[in-house]
Amino acid sequence: RTDDALNYQRELEKVGYSSDQTAAIRTRLMYAHIVKSSEHDAALKEALTLFVKKHPTYVPALERLADLQLNQGQIDECAELLVKAAKASPGDTAKWSRVIDLWLSTAPGEFQRRAERALAAARSSTQGIHGSARIDTEFVVAKTLLATNRPQEAQQLLNALDALAEREGTKVSRTQEQTRLHLTGLCL
Repeated sequence: RTDDALNYQRELEKVGYSSDQTAAIRTRLMYAHIVKSSEHDAALKEALTLFVKKHPTYVPALERLADLQLNQGQIDECAELLVKAAKASPGDTAKWSRVIDLWLSTAPGEFQRRAERALAAARSSTQGIHGSARIDTEFVVAKTLLATNRPQEAQQLLNALDALAEREGTKVSRTQEQTRLHLTGLCL
């Protein structure tokens, strides 16, 4: 059915049909076709590598290719793809958390080096984010500081959230306050 949908989309475009969603639809259909038609992981990896070169911000493809890299033990390549997926999904803290978890729990090597990479990813999650979502990304940083044995820095960050919220033109929500209290308890 994916092939039929892709052919139908091509026919629509041939007769001049266009909308602001045309490119996005074609990209989703091409991705679905690649996933469906690839018979094994090696073929899928090869096809997705080419696909993400043409569509570098298509998150499902970046994440699927990252999973394939991870399964082959290629941690750096996996992390690079996950960072691209996170950057293409501003404010999606789950995407950044996946990168951080990769560095903290999956990557080989000395803990200090992995911790620095995880912390760099956490800090990247805050870039370009404003308002209430910025507070949420700061929690990602605080959690990472705690996971890397830096409770004092995490506490300082949590103490500064009200001032940050004011600068961002927002207030700390009830849910965010609960998260702050929980994390503050972990800092003790």
